[in-house]
Amino acid sequence: MKAYYVLIAIFIVVSAHSQPSKTGAIIESKDLQHIRVPVNQLKEVRMSDVISESKAIILEFTKQSMVQFTLQFRIVDKHIYVMDSFGMKTLLVFDMEGNYIRSIGSSGRGPGQIPYPKDFIVDSKNQEISIIGNSIFNKFSMDGKFKEGLKFDFSSSQFERVGDHFFFSAPTMEDCLLYKTDINLKKIDALLENRPKSYQGDAFIPFTKKTSSEYFYWTMMNDTIYAISDNKIYPSRFIDFGKYKSKYDEYIELSPGRRMNFLMYKDFYDQCLMNRFFETKDYLYIGYYLNKKYHAYILNKNSHDFLHYDNEHLNDDISYFDIHGKVPKILGTYNDYFVYVLYPHEYNSAKELGRFLNGFSKFKKSEVETMMYETANPIILLVKYKF
Repeated sequence: MKAYYVLIAIFIVVSAHSQPSKTGAIIESKDLQHIRVPVNQLKEVRMSDVISESKAIILEFTKQSMVQFTLQFRIVDKHIYVMDSFGMKTLLVFDMEGNYIRSIGSSGRGPGQIPYPKDFIVDSKNQEISIIGNSIFNKFSMDGKFKEGLKFDFSSSQFERVGDHFFFSAPTMEDCLLYKTDINLKKIDALLENRPKSYQGDAFIPFTKKTSSEYFYWTMMNDTIYAISDNKIYPSRFIDFGKYKSKYDEYIELSPGRRMNFLMYKDFYDQCLMNRFFETKDYLYIGYYLNKKYHAYILNKNSHDFLHYDNEHLNDDISYFDIHGKVPKILGTYNDYFVYVLYPHEYNSAKELGRFLNGFSKFKKSEVETMMYETANPIILLVKYKF
């Protein structure tokens, strides 16, 4: 498969509806940035006015590379890694053109296998890929050959390597947020102890890169983003929703069923539930639900200009995903790009999917229909902002 580029010209006159606001607030201390999200200041946004470059990558669909659900995703050294825990139950590797290269690991209980893989690390420095699941830790070479299998004596579904240590997210019932281990998985410390009961489980993507030696870490039901280095952990970002912040004390008094309903269906009105946080060198992205609608807040860290929209305020003239009442899902970052994922079957018709794809290259009607009705693989959309 091929990746296609479209460059969107920067015009002197920009639509008034798409002008980014200039009141985004960052209050900085030595280590902590206090970021105020202007919940009531939604603006009309036309994507082509605020994006300078975009790239669509169609992941090849074969019997070996059918993606059912993208649980974890990374782009490392010009390779795309997609973890599918529910379909293929393996780590799929594609090149930057979307061509399938290989699968790493498989479902099972033998050497190099994990029944349900949960997370992975691509360690370029040590030329190693690690996959965890069900207290199993498997190491592979960069070309997918099994090297070593280890077991750890605690429960965790997400992890990251920072320096010479691993950091694992602790399960909800524990009194801490993180476990720190050595490279042999021996537990050294429990971090961020006295965990509030309202901090409910892992975020969808809890570890994201901050610098070459630090990572961000955050949990569900927590407005604080921590920074982790090999020997230090500290609050780095505080996300302030003002009067719309989640009322944790009320949440923890709910029955387990109501708590799950809140997390799954976002039915607490007038309370913001953050579920995405990413940063590049110049921009910061916060995704959150309010009154059952998904909102995207994108802040230029240099100028403090920002975009802030839900599906009703978005004119998505690149992916045309807004016509379904949806905002494209963000998966992470890659260099200066934000990475979004779109599933062909979520479009209402092949005509609408074709409008998106034909912005990058010409596709035959039959090719678009095949993609929509006979494949399940996502389309990766890389975007650079310019506001």
